[in-house]
Order: sequence, then structure tokens, then C-alpha cells
Amino acid sequence: MVRQYSQLLQMGELLQTTGEREAAALLKLNPWVLSNRIRPLLRGYTGSALQEALQACVQADMDYKSGLIDPKLAVEKLIVTYSAAR
Repeated sequence: MVRQYSQLLQMGELLQTTGEREAAALLKLNPWVLSNRIRPLLRGYTGSALQEALQACVQADMDYKSGLIDPKLAVEKLIVTYSAAR
């Protein structure tokens, strides 16, 4: 989940400064994947919401590694929180 939110955040920031073709070339993605798969996911998030989700993933990872929470519960909590309708 960290990887996915991080990639979405990078794509959102990159698309603000460059076009889709340039962004796809920089990230070594097929332009079709960018426009038809990633772009629709970005519509549901603002930059701050993506940063918040990424921070929550990092916090869940830290909680799990420090023994505060079971790893399965940490992932389930993130899934429930970020799969709810926005």
C-alpha cells in the first residue's frame, strides 16, 4: 500500500508540471496505463489526502514493527479506512 500511495503521489505531482506522455516516459510507464488506470485513481484524491494516506501506512508499519499492533490488524485497519466511500 505504501508503494501504491507513493506512486500516486509522485504521479500527481509530476502531472501538474508535465504532460501525460512526458510523465509516462519519465516513470517508464505505458501512456495508456497512465491515462486509463492511474489518472482515474488520482481523481479521487488531493495531494494532501495522498500524503495523509501515505503517512498512515508508514505509521501502521511502525506500529507493527514495534509490536503495538498485529500485522494483519494493521493492514485491515488501513484497508477499511481507505476503501470507504469518499
